[in-house]
Amino acid sequence: MIKIAFKGLLIILSLYILYVVIAAVVLFYVPLKTGEGTTSIKPTSFFGHRESTDRVRLLEDGYEAGRVRIQMIQEAEKSIDIAYYSIGKGESTDLIMAALFKAADRGVHTRVLLDGIANGLRGNRRGVLYALASHPNIEVKYYEPLQLFKPWAWQNRMHDKIMIVDGRLGIIGGRNIGDKYLAKKPPPDFVYDRDVFITNSKHKQDSVITQMQNYINELWAHPYTKKAFYHLTQYQVDQGKRMKALLLQQYDKAKQVGETFATPKINWNASTVPTKRVSFIHNPIERFNKRPFMWKTFINLAEAANRSVLIQSPY
Repeated sequence: MIKIAFKGLLIILSLYILYVVIAAVVLFYVPLKTGEGTTSIKPTSFFGHRESTDRVRLLEDGYEAGRVRIQMIQEAEKSIDIAYYSIGKGESTDLIMAALFKAADRGVHTRVLLDGIANGLRGNRRGVLYALASHPNIEVKYYEPLQLFKPWAWQNRMHDKIMIVDGRLGIIGGRNIGDKYLAKKPPPDFVYDRDVFITNSKHKQDSVITQMQNYINELWAHPYTKKAFYHLTQYQVDQGKRMKALLLQQYDKAKQVGETFATPKINWNASTVPTKRVSFIHNPIERFNKRPFMWKTFINLAEAANRSVLIQSPY
C-alpha cells in the first residue's frame, strides 16, 4: 500500500515538473507575440525647445545615491511611492527603512511595491516586512507573488527601482536598496551602477515625475499585483513592532552622532542641471514575451540620429 502511494506521488511530482518545464521555460521560446503592429514614440517627442520643469543629476556614486534617497524620505510631506525589485540587508537599508517609518509616523501616506519573489525580505528580514505592513500609513503590495500553479508568471519579475516623493522628487536607475549598492565601504559583492535623480523644480504637471507616478499607479492597481497580507497575526505584528523599534533606535543614534548617511544636506537645485525634456518609457505590463515597445522606440531614435548615438546599459 505504501509502495503504491509512493509511486503515485512520484507520478504526480513528475507530471508537475513536466508542467513547470513547459509553462515556465518552453512556452517562452514560442513567439506568442510577433511585435507586428507595436507602436513606438516618435523621436521628435524626446526633444524640447525651452527649459523644462525637470532638473536632473546622474548619481554615479552608490553612497551618494543612498544619501539622496534618505533625504527624499526625510523631506516627504504628503506621499512616498516606492517600487523596488529587492530590499537587501545592511546599515544603509536599516537607516532608509527607519526614515520611512519616521515619515509614516508623521502622517506621510506611503506605498511600497515589491517584486513578489525576489524582494529580499525573507527569513530574519521578515520583521521589516511585518513592520511595514502593520503601519496604518503604509501599504505593501507584491507584483506577481509566487503561484505554484502559474509557473509562466515566475518569469514576470518587476525589476523597477523607483522612488517618488510628493510628486516633486524622483529617483530611478539600477540600484536596489542595500549595502550591496549603497555602502560607503563597498563589500565584496558591491554593484557599481547608476541612478538619475529628478526634481520637479517648477512644480508643473508636465514633469517626467508625473509619467513615473502614472506608471506606478498602473502597477499598483494591476491584476498581477496583490496585497502582501490580508491579515497579520498578533505574532507578526509584535515582531514588526520589535523590528521597527530597533531600526528607529539605530537611526536616532546615527543622527545624534552626525553620521553622514543619516544627515544629508543636499541642495537639490545647486546639485542638478536644467533640462529641455526628460522622458520616461516602459514596456507593456504583460506576461510571456513582451511586445518590443522599447526596442522599437530605441530603433526609431537611432534611425533619426544625425551625428551620434550613445547607449548606456548594464546588460
